[in-house]
Amino acid sequence: MKLRQKFILLVALLLLFVLGGSFWLVFDDLKQEFLTDFEQDLNASGTAFRSTEKQRFRSLATIAGFLEGSPSFRNVLRRSDEKTIFQYLVDVSEPTDADVILITDAQGQLLVRSDREGDKGLRLTDAPVFGDALQGAYAEGYWSDGESLFQLVSLPLVDSLDYVDGTLSLGIRIDESFLQKLGHELRVEVAYQGEPELPPTTALLTTSPKSFLTRQLDLAPDKKIVIAKSVIPISQFVWRSRWKLVEIGSVALLLALAISLPLIGRMTNPVELLEIAQAEMKTIFRTNLDGLIFVDEHGLISTCNPAATVALGFEERDLLGQPLMERLPSEVLAQLDDAAGGTQSATFTRQGHDFKLYRTFIRRQASETLGSILLIHDVTAERERERLFDQFLKQLERNSDQSESREFIFGLRNLKAWSEIKAEKLESRAVPLELSVIVDSLKEEWADCDRLVLEPPPEGQVLADRSHLLLSLHNLILFSLQRSEGRLSFEVERDGGSFRFTLAGRPRQNTKPLEETEFSQGDPWHSDLGANALGIFVASKLLAEHHSRLSFTHSEDMERIAFHLPKAVKEV
Repeated sequence: MKLRQKFILLVALLLLFVLGGSFWLVFDDLKQEFLTDFEQDLNASGTAFRSTEKQRFRSLATIAGFLEGSPSFRNVLRRSDEKTIFQYLVDVSEPTDADVILITDAQGQLLVRSDREGDKGLRLTDAPVFGDALQGAYAEGYWSDGESLFQLVSLPLVDSLDYVDGTLSLGIRIDESFLQKLGHELRVEVAYQGEPELPPTTALLTTSPKSFLTRQLDLAPDKKIVIAKSVIPISQFVWRSRWKLVEIGSVALLLALAISLPLIGRMTNPVELLEIAQAEMKTIFRTNLDGLIFVDEHGLISTCNPAATVALGFEERDLLGQPLMERLPSEVLAQLDDAAGGTQSATFTRQGHDFKLYRTFIRRQASETLGSILLIHDVTAERERERLFDQFLKQLERNSDQSESREFIFGLRNLKAWSEIKAEKLESRAVPLELSVIVDSLKEEWADCDRLVLEPPPEGQVLADRSHLLLSLHNLILFSLQRSEGRLSFEVERDGGSFRFTLAGRPRQNTKPLEETEFSQGDPWHSDLGANALGIFVASKLLAEHHSRLSFTHSEDMERIAFHLPKAVKEV
């Protein structure tokens, strides 16, 4: 047999082997393609569930915030007996999505719940959603009373001095009807794992679990929602298609014999070199703990490593070939400028981790961009050190021998607020606040100050974060008392669609006039404004979070510090 014939026979046998193996690979790939589509559907369903979950949390938080800020709620809670409070909560919960409203005291003992009487005195501090609220923080999560499971938000109930008197919690019941509705909306089968036990939406989930693709959605450490889709239709379709794949394989064999010989020599070396280069590139990327992303001249992602996919929260297939600006978090986009050159940086947070992003452009000439390289570094360790610092400040405030000193207490709060501002971790939660409640809080805090005159406020509500607004007002009062002599007047007036807050007093001699830019761009540690400089800097930043700014008017006879806050529209 001639060499050419041997070669043809060898190639024919090789192609037959390859195509025979390809038959089974295609067969398996077809099945995997369907499974991938199903997995994507499950992922999309999981995303839809999380989106709905967030909407429910937001809805409950909005209702809880409105109820917590309602004077009628405070009056009922302070002056009424248990049965009256119970009936009030029942009446309040009826027009809302909340299935239960719970109120605890400062020790976490249940005072009353809206869905049933009894259980008074039950201690709830073991549940994190209640424990966090008792520490003065907004909390959300899931809670079981042994009979029912609830999606819950909890707010601290604080007095005029911001001490926690108890908690207010609103929840939606997770039951069999909820699972049925969830499965219908997401077009999946649903089961629940945890206590209390809830039946799945189909018995096959328990009798034939291998017939389903599943995804677990964690609600709490011991509570999970399982969404599932049956794979039986996939298997049936694939097996019906096997003979079609055989026909395709036979035709492919003949075509491969016809075209493979002249192309083998041309294709072998480039393919091998490409595979080697790809293997080296993958090795470099997978051994790097920082995220790496290469972007081409069109702004499309050409290469990324696993660390980058983790940082951005996308699968690799969802990043490659996609526009970079569509895959970066919105907070990063606000910090980057495509028109700028050199190296840029941005920060963002995802799933409890803080990241620092660096972007460097690759340019051949000033007007020609070849692409860019992004490095994403996890800076969560630095965040943990900041958290420990916050804990230190709280401990110092609790244990200080100067707890009766107003300036000392506000100084600690300002120091904490300033650290959050510089770390870009300040969170404001605007809720409707009665003007009379704000002024009453000021009266209580400044009852011993004869120089401060608090004018009666008009009726109405402002939309603001309560703790941030009160801290800002206390800081402005301290600052104004330092700069003025004689009486200091505080007044709230209507001004169109907002309220104007004004502090007015006679300035001391040789007092430097104030400018807003000092506080928006300056540094309190290098200020010549006195001991309370930090306070007015913090007030300026906190008010900026409310889209407001300080204004100053100064003369020999009068100095005024003012700002505006929007009116809160009451629901009828």
